[in-house]
Amino acid sequence: MRNAIAALLAASLPWLVFGCSNGTTTPEDGGNKGTIASEKDLQEQQKRVLYLLEQFEKHDMIAMDEAVTELEEMAASEGMLISSEIKAQLKKYRVRSSTNDAIDRLRWLSKFARSMHLLEGYDKERWQRCHDIMVRLGPEGIVRFTGVLIVKFNQQQDMCGRMLMDLCQSHKGIVHDAILEALAFKGSDQPGTPFHMSVLDDVSRKGLVTVLLGIPEPPVTKIRESATNSSVPKTTRKAWAAKLHELKADRVSPPWVSELLSVQLQADPEWEVRATAAEGLGQTGDAERAIPVLTKALKDKDTFVRKNTCISLGLYTSRAKGAIRPMIEMLKALRNETVEFKKPDGSIEIRPLGNPRREIENAALTSLQLITGKRFNELDSFFAWDDERDK
Repeated sequence: MRNAIAALLAASLPWLVFGCSNGTTTPEDGGNKGTIASEKDLQEQQKRVLYLLEQFEKHDMIAMDEAVTELEEMAASEGMLISSEIKAQLKKYRVRSSTNDAIDRLRWLSKFARSMHLLEGYDKERWQRCHDIMVRLGPEGIVRFTGVLIVKFNQQQDMCGRMLMDLCQSHKGIVHDAILEALAFKGSDQPGTPFHMSVLDDVSRKGLVTVLLGIPEPPVTKIRESATNSSVPKTTRKAWAAKLHELKADRVSPPWVSELLSVQLQADPEWEVRATAAEGLGQTGDAERAIPVLTKALKDKDTFVRKNTCISLGLYTSRAKGAIRPMIEMLKALRNETVEFKKPDGSIEIRPLGNPRREIENAALTSLQLITGKRFNELDSFFAWDDERDK
């Protein structure tokens, strides 16, 4: 808490650090130039300052904010002196001079919010007060507090998610960009990495994706860039693939969702992202856009992608009849598919596909039953049925 207090004081009380902004000097500086208040008034003022400084010891955001407001007003008045007693208090808090008041304010906001006095619960009055502070600090303060919420997201997803959604609606572009910047960050091994961008885990990434998708007007263009840019972390692209289909109206996702998942399925270099996108396309309910792309994905080189593709095609039942022949052709070729296995001595052994083949076949069998309405229990029966259709 002391670090937060120090930053808070440095941010709010530059006049205490440097001397009076209006030209008044302290007794220790050897004069009283510019002093217009009486000695009694000054003594009362010193007592009030010390009292306000004591408020920083309390774990109460409102009391601290009120103290900051009053001290800022006193700093703007004429005749303010820094007594030796106040200097001793500042030394106790280890307040240091600074050349950039705005940066100190941001540091205070970040440290203060992270102390969890602000984030103990989603209290409307507390949240409104915090919001007012951020507005006074300007866009940088909003971005910084967004970072605090991102840091705490995994611990308190419900509360932080609601706060972020509120911010997304009241300060659209600023907060959108802050969240997307955090989602785009790859690691924490670079010097000077912002804290809120270095601690994101997979759960937090999914949660932040959900926040952006949950607001009334999602930033579609920026989402598209985040989901399809290969320089964005794989876990972020996978999070988009996993969550996009949840955006629905009348049980069907908007066209841009299906189009975005289609791009991921066809072009993403990572099999995990493609496999997740294949699963998502089955959930969009957009048969017109999903089925052609899923049918092409039956030729994907990865077995997990093909398995999820078969499952998704089955969800469209008879509407996916055009995928029957490509699926059967893929299954026939699968029986001759092999995998390279590296032995301990470094040599390569060619082996049958094994378990991945069985997983694809089981998924395809169920999907063919759903698409055709046939109740064949073996793939060979479907193969024979398909051959008969050509005669």
